[in-house]
Amino acid sequence: MQASRPGSRPGQLKPQPTAARVRHARYSEAGLAAELRDSFDALPAVRPGEGLWLDIEGVPGEAGLLALQQAYGLHGLALEDVQSGGQSPKLEDFGTHLYLVLQMPRLEAGRLEFDQLNLFLAEGLVISIHARRDLFDPVRARLEGGRGQIRTGGAEYLLYALCDLAVDLGFPVTQELSEVLIELEGRVEDGDADLSSEIYSVRRQLSGLQRQSQRQREELRSFLTPDHPLLAGRHEVYWRDCVDHADRVYEGVTYLRESAADLLNTHLALISHRMNDVMKVLTIISTTFVPLSFLVGLYGMNFSTDSPWNMPELSWRFGYLYIWGVMLLVIAGVLVFFRRKRWI
Repeated sequence: MQASRPGSRPGQLKPQPTAARVRHARYSEAGLAAELRDSFDALPAVRPGEGLWLDIEGVPGEAGLLALQQAYGLHGLALEDVQSGGQSPKLEDFGTHLYLVLQMPRLEAGRLEFDQLNLFLAEGLVISIHARRDLFDPVRARLEGGRGQIRTGGAEYLLYALCDLAVDLGFPVTQELSEVLIELEGRVEDGDADLSSEIYSVRRQLSGLQRQSQRQREELRSFLTPDHPLLAGRHEVYWRDCVDHADRVYEGVTYLRESAADLLNTHLALISHRMNDVMKVLTIISTTFVPLSFLVGLYGMNFSTDSPWNMPELSWRFGYLYIWGVMLLVIAGVLVFFRRKRWI
């Protein structure tokens, strides 16, 4: 995320080269005209009775964003958010147009990453800006096929189709994280002792995904009670379905996060239990050898055997076997005592 310099003017864009391609799609019930460009020169105008979709792959630089602002009157604060990235999901109302930010999760080499999706809705116009190549090919295929309401439902319906696809990207991510947790659970059951960092890493990723999905579903729920002229309200049933998908993603992530926390607690408890078993064995061994150490220390004193009171056992014929018998009896007595106390 590129943060703005403290004290800079609101909506000020940073000098940055444009490296993006623009897909134009002008559509109506009668047909579809699409074009792919590598520049922001001569952006198409919005025509009455037709829908216009600009799908921009890559983050436009300063020149590209200024061209969008000049052609469609986009607010400078929204364009600054597009250039900065790292925004939380939100919905902004700028009067003539709406600005919606969604975060699309993906797993890259086991790390959870988020790609920002910027969506603008104006009269007859939808602009999508993102960094993923071919992200909206399924929606583009529906436009080309002319199936359903996508050509006749207006800009709001196209916005719903884009949001629905972006929200559904959370399902494969949660499924993959679920499989990771299942694998870790199996390793915990097998007694793998070096898993704390891996479980904590998955739990941290799920916490980040939970925060984003919670905010995302709250912003999408705003479309269920539209108070803006751009939202006619005739597509409420579709927005309900989109919100339902967002709720399912959030609930799935919440469940996985709780499962990860339980798995971490179970893992730590098993480690503690195994440590207690080890300490129990070591305690039994050390406790057993305490009286033996006393006996060998006692008989290791170099007193003279001339006096009958100075260790007469040292001159016994079977004194060595006698002391071994005593030590074995002491070991047996200690183990019997531990057993009766239910310590072993």
